Amino acid sequence: MIKEISSEHNDSCPCNICLAKKSNDIINWPKHYNSSSIQPIDAIEAWKLDFRLANAVKYIARAGKKDPKKLKEDLEKAIWYIQRYIDKECKNDEKSN
Repeated sequence: MIKEISSEHNDSCPCNICLAKKSNDIINWPKHYNSSSIQPIDAIEAWKLDFRLANAVKYIARAGKKDPKKLKEDLEKAIWYIQRYIDKECKNDEKSN
C-alpha cells in the first residue's frame, strides 16, 4: 500500500524519507528512491505494473538522483521500456489521428 507522508517527522515517523535518513541500508532504503513519501516499488505493486512499465517508473523516479550525470540516460531508459511495451502490447490498438 502507498504510504502517506506525515506532517510531523520524528523518531517514530514511518515515512520513507525518515526511514531512509535513519538507515544506512542501501538494499531496503536506497537514497535515490526516497526523495518523497512514496517508494517506486510501492506504486509499482499497487498499480500491478508489468516488468517493462515498472522499470520505466523506476528510471523516472530515480532520474538524476542516483547519478546526477545520468539524468538523460535514466530518462532514455524509461523511454526504451515504454516503447518496448507499446511495440509488444499495443500492436492491435487503432492509431489515433
